[in-house]
Amino acid sequence: MGSESDSQATVQDRISALPDAVLYHILAFLETKCTVRTSILSKRWKNIWAYVPNLYLNDEDFSSFADFIVFVDRALLIRESSAIQKFHLHCNMCHAEDFSRIDGWIRTAIRYNVVELDLCIDADTEEMFELPKSLLTCKTLMVWKLWSTYTIKIPISGWYPNLKFLRVKFKYPSLFNPDNDSMDFSHFPVLEYLRIDGSLGFDAFNLNVCVPALKTLRISLNHEYHQREAYNFLINAPKLEKLDVKEGYLSNYTFKNTKSLVEANIHVFSEEDDEQAASATRATKFLSGISGVKCLTISSPFSTVSIH
Repeated sequence: MGSESDSQATVQDRISALPDAVLYHILAFLETKCTVRTSILSKRWKNIWAYVPNLYLNDEDFSSFADFIVFVDRALLIRESSAIQKFHLHCNMCHAEDFSRIDGWIRTAIRYNVVELDLCIDADTEEMFELPKSLLTCKTLMVWKLWSTYTIKIPISGWYPNLKFLRVKFKYPSLFNPDNDSMDFSHFPVLEYLRIDGSLGFDAFNLNVCVPALKTLRISLNHEYHQREAYNFLINAPKLEKLDVKEGYLSNYTFKNTKSLVEANIHVFSEEDDEQAASATRATKFLSGISGVKCLTISSPFSTVSIH
């Protein structure tokens, strides 16, 4: 009994003895709601969570959006001026009256020199949420992931000076230009990686990817209606090395400056096509636009062809 008691008395809390920087790194892998709970462990842990560089905030972890607002306000307020490396903000239960609050949260992340922004806004409203224009000039932002249905309008009359990675996921293309059903990616001077995932509706849609530094482009689209003749995509990327396209039906592509293209993977996954002649014309135009590619893979539900 005595030896057991002595052993328990000499047990040390080795984790709490770690340097602050190590604790910040460990907690950076947890959702913010979990990191906050560590504050009850001891006096040593009381404010550690407030200096963790990553914030993971998702309203689906809360019983109501009102509770989520209280939590996020406190999480940002207590940080004072500590930098934010990753800001993961997913709002799936918000309404139009919450937009001003969300705008304030994003502005705070920008003010705290956010490097990676993972933003999802899915509101049950026809009103458009316009992202703050300060995103245009944020010099620290390098990675941006954006998810939305119809809700977000992105400021494009400017530039994103250091953005290298952009992923956009949408349901119907109202993100960049809600009036004209188009997306224009010509405002990203140093962007190297672009991924576009989404669903296209009945209306015409134009995609303009004119990005001088782009090296990798991935496009994955579902066509909910047989309107592919109305989907026109312009790709002008002189440094593009890798292209991945996955569509139900191949849209109308125009390529310019693809001399650097090394690898292209094309997957058309629809098993039915009632416009075979038009589809063949679009496919011929597509392939002629990337004729200099060194490695080409084309696949469908029926076959796969690789050309090296």
